[in-house]
Amino acid sequence: MISIITPILNEEGYVKPFLIHLNKVKGDFELILVDGGSKDGTLNEVENCRNEFQGKLRLLSAPRGRAIQMNKGAQVAHGDILLFL
Repeated sequence: MISIITPILNEEGYVKPFLIHLNKVKGDFELILVDGGSKDGTLNEVENCRNEFQGKLRLLSAPRGRAIQMNKGAQVAHGDILLFL
Protein backbone atom coordinates (compact mmCIF):
# COMPACT_ATOMS: atom_id res chain seq x y z
CA MET A 1 0.00 0.00 0.00
CA ILE A 2 1.05 3.60 -0.63
CA SER A 3 0.51 6.27 2.02
CA ILE A 4 0.06 9.71 0.46
CA ILE A 5 0.89 12.31 3.11
CA THR A 6 0.07 15.97 2.53
CA PRO A 7 0.55 18.86 4.95
CA ILE A 8 -2.19 21.47 4.57
CA LEU A 9 -2.67 24.99 5.92
CA ASN A 10 -5.35 27.43 4.76
CA GLU A 11 -5.92 25.58 1.48
CA GLU A 12 -9.65 26.27 1.14
CA GLY A 13 -9.45 27.18 -2.54
CA TYR A 14 -7.16 24.30 -3.48
CA VAL A 15 -7.96 21.28 -1.32
CA LYS A 16 -11.20 20.25 -3.05
CA PRO A 17 -9.70 20.12 -6.59
CA PHE A 18 -6.69 18.29 -5.09
CA LEU A 19 -8.97 15.70 -3.48
CA ILE A 20 -11.08 15.29 -6.62
CA HIS A 21 -7.93 14.60 -8.61
CA LEU A 22 -6.54 12.12 -6.07
CA ASN A 23 -9.86 10.31 -5.86
CA LYS A 24 -9.24 9.13 -9.44
CA VAL A 25 -6.17 7.17 -8.31
CA LYS A 26 -6.66 3.42 -8.59
CA GLY A 27 -5.02 0.88 -6.36
CA ASP A 28 -4.30 0.37 -2.70
CA PHE A 29 -3.56 3.70 -1.02
CA GLU A 30 -4.43 5.85 1.94
CA LEU A 31 -4.49 9.63 1.97
CA ILE A 32 -3.33 11.37 5.13
CA LEU A 33 -3.93 15.12 5.34
CA VAL A 34 -2.21 16.84 8.25
CA ASP A 35 -3.60 20.28 9.04
CA GLY A 36 -1.33 22.84 10.66
CA GLY A 37 -4.08 25.00 12.14
CA SER A 38 -6.09 26.28 9.19
CA LYS A 39 -8.21 29.35 9.91
CA ASP A 40 -10.28 29.31 6.70
CA GLY A 41 -12.72 26.71 5.35
CA THR A 42 -10.07 24.08 4.58
CA LEU A 43 -11.34 21.57 7.13
CA ASN A 44 -14.95 21.97 5.94
CA GLU A 45 -13.86 21.27 2.36
CA VAL A 46 -12.04 18.12 3.49
CA GLU A 47 -15.04 16.92 5.50
CA ASN A 48 -17.33 17.51 2.50
CA CYS A 49 -15.14 15.20 0.38
CA ARG A 50 -14.45 12.53 3.01
CA ASN A 51 -17.26 10.12 2.04
CA GLU A 52 -16.00 9.85 -1.53
CA PHE A 53 -12.78 8.22 -0.30
CA GLN A 54 -14.51 5.23 1.33
CA GLY A 55 -12.35 5.23 4.45
CA LYS A 56 -9.07 5.94 2.66
CA LEU A 57 -8.86 9.56 3.87
CA ARG A 58 -7.52 10.49 7.29
CA LEU A 59 -7.40 14.03 8.63
CA LEU A 60 -4.95 14.82 11.42
CA SER A 61 -3.85 18.00 13.12
CA ALA A 62 -0.33 18.98 14.11
CA PRO A 63 1.56 22.14 14.97
CA ARG A 64 2.26 24.35 11.96
CA GLY A 65 5.35 23.47 9.96
CA ARG A 66 5.75 21.27 6.90
CA ALA A 67 8.33 18.95 8.49
CA ILE A 68 6.31 18.57 11.70
CA GLN A 69 3.15 17.86 9.73
CA MET A 70 4.84 15.36 7.41
CA ASN A 71 6.43 13.54 10.36
CA LYS A 72 3.03 13.31 12.08
CA GLY A 73 1.57 11.74 8.94
CA ALA A 74 4.47 9.32 8.62
CA GLN A 75 4.00 8.18 12.23
CA VAL A 76 0.46 6.96 11.57
CA ALA A 77 0.92 5.73 7.98
CA HIS A 78 0.22 2.09 7.20
CA GLY A 79 1.80 1.98 3.75
CA ASP A 80 5.01 0.29 2.69
CA ILE A 81 5.72 3.36 0.56
CA LEU A 82 5.34 6.95 1.79
CA LEU A 83 4.61 9.62 -0.82
CA PHE A 84 4.77 13.22 0.37
CA LEU A 85 2.78 15.72 -1.70
